[in-house]
Amino acid sequence: MIKVACHTNLDVYGEIWPNQLPFRPMVGDRIVSQTKRTLTQLVLEIVNITIRCIDPLERNAQTNNYYLDIELHLPKNRWQNINEFQKWYSKLR
Repeated sequence: MIKVACHTNLDVYGEIWPNQLPFRPMVGDRIVSQTKRTLTQLVLEIVNITIRCIDPLERNAQTNNYYLDIELHLPKNRWQNINEFQKWYSKLR
């Protein structure tokens, strides 16, 4: 399993994103929120991936000290604009 940290600049509070994935994702892949809802789950698209070190000051950094920092945003062609998304998302909360 690969360690990941997912984040977004959207106002989506209380969403739980995976912290491990079975393989390295690609830009354009989509990640499903782990927050359980009755209607649907939030799905966002990967727009950027950065490899980060957990402790960059450690001299003997090993491969298990690294993780993928994943930036998520709205999927293309899902909502016309941010206001449409916020209206849809407010119904989920």
